[in-house]
Amino acid sequence: MPDPLLEMKGISKSFAGNPVLSDVDLVLWPAEVHALVGENGAGKSTLMKILNGVYQRDSGHIRLEGKEISLSSPHDARRAGISMIFQEHTLATHLTVAENIFLGMEPVRSAGILNNSKMVDLAKEVLERNSFPLKASASVSRLTRAEKQLVEIARALTIATRVVVMDEPTAMLSHKECEALFDIIRDLRERGLAIVYISHRMEELPQIADRLTILRDGRRVYSGAFNSMDMHGIICHMVGREIHELYPSRGEPGSETMLEVRNLGNGRQYRNVSFELHKGEILGLAGLVGAGRTALAQGIFGLRTPTEGCVLMRGKPARFASS
Repeated sequence: MPDPLLEMKGISKSFAGNPVLSDVDLVLWPAEVHALVGENGAGKSTLMKILNGVYQRDSGHIRLEGKEISLSSPHDARRAGISMIFQEHTLATHLTVAENIFLGMEPVRSAGILNNSKMVDLAKEVLERNSFPLKASASVSRLTRAEKQLVEIARALTIATRVVVMDEPTAMLSHKECEALFDIIRDLRERGLAIVYISHRMEELPQIADRLTILRDGRRVYSGAFNSMDMHGIICHMVGREIHELYPSRGEPGSETMLEVRNLGNGRQYRNVSFELHKGEILGLAGLVGAGRTALAQGIFGLRTPTEGCVLMRGKPARFASS
């Protein structure tokens, strides 16, 4: 059996005296997809930001191919062949797709001048190799949230030679884009890289995960082969108790209309949307990426002003000028 590619041993971290991670171990092997799961606040992102040099550990050790390393910045992580796709976008929106992919790694000519044409050609290769439907010359400011996520992924793939960390990478992707990402992950695994995959979409994990680590309240509570535990067991470890009902039964909603949306639209992302929300009711708003769900919610909430229609609260017109 090969030696571990990367070991994080006894990692602890506190913020303002509040412990976030306590003596956490994580071992990554070459050519594996390692699922890292836990409830919100369990410490997953903090642990990975320590691996990426964004945060500094209070105690513990990190070894890469058996040698202890210091990761005091993302630049150190990049030099070690470690990249991370963050849950929050970290793009420079005033730059192009190509400029974002190679930000900080721009190819230069012998005189130290930026070689823009080479950068665009290299970006095209990255995008085409991964079947990303993006133009290297496109301005990131004009991309959708899903397209921006693809740029984040493309940038990470140009850095990684040993470890790729993916923190909720499918949150903004369509089903088709998710399948394409899984193909990329399998290809990275075949090339010998280790992939740490963080997701709350538990149904994704059986498709790609080889091993599993579960965090709860900043501590590791389980680590082992992914197929050694069923989904019910994973969830019980995450919450620290036996779960008998994932979706408890709910009572009938009341007859009183709390919110009414009539023919709401902004002329571009959504049009002629109408619905009622009753007291005690949970109303689901579904659609494909780019269908206008977020824009509609922002219009109702006051982040963006609709151009047509109206919103009523308890039967009275309401127009929110801000959130």
